Amino acid sequence: MARVWQGKLKDEPFFPKVLRLEKGFSCCGAMPTMSAKVGHTVILVNPSEVVAMMWQVPEGRPITIVETCKRIGRNHDVRACCSLPAGIV
Repeated sequence: MARVWQGKLKDEPFFPKVLRLEKGFSCCGAMPTMSAKVGHTVILVNPSEVVAMMWQVPEGRPITIVETCKRIGRNHDVRACCSLPAGIV
């Protein structure tokens, strides 16, 4: 059953989670745009962390999902973040 968008914004207690990127991950295809390859560490974050970071972007300045994920990755000292939670917000 599909969840409504408000449900996708709900934080999960087991996040943030640092993982080694593996070939079967759903976000593996987007990782090369963030300079992350199989074997690099990446992070899965809660949507609230993405929202908090988005509030720091100056009004009128566009920011891409790739840039968002790179910033979140730097905050956690990993190569990148999974683009799925970042894309939900």
